[in-house]
Amino acid sequence: MSLMRVIASQGTEEKLIGESQKNLNILEENMKVIFPYDAPSCNEDMRMLDILLCAIPSSIKAVVDALNLKLMEPQKYPLTTSRMASLRGLSVVKDTAPPHERLVKLYRPRRKLSSNL
Repeated sequence: MSLMRVIASQGTEEKLIGESQKNLNILEENMKVIFPYDAPSCNEDMRMLDILLCAIPSSIKAVVDALNLKLMEPQKYPLTTSRMASLRGLSVVKDTAPPHERLVKLYRPRRKLSSNL
């Protein structure tokens, strides 16, 4: 995944960010096909794709914050970011997902470590 290479600084950052944004563009363009149903509410079961959408982009946000990147802007990806926000509001997600601050702290040293190798 190109985002993991951004963390490790393998390649030019602009190129790797471009690759990540290309993937996000594909996701945004296909949100209504991938998710033809509304985001689950607190009484509904989450589907596998909802779980992935909750986990992966949340990691992207942590990487963006840890490395001060502009990657996933809400105005550019409104369907994706709004669904992510809805999912993050569910109690099951709040109770089980790692806190955002913890993910940011996890990714910051990885960039430093990989640049020393």
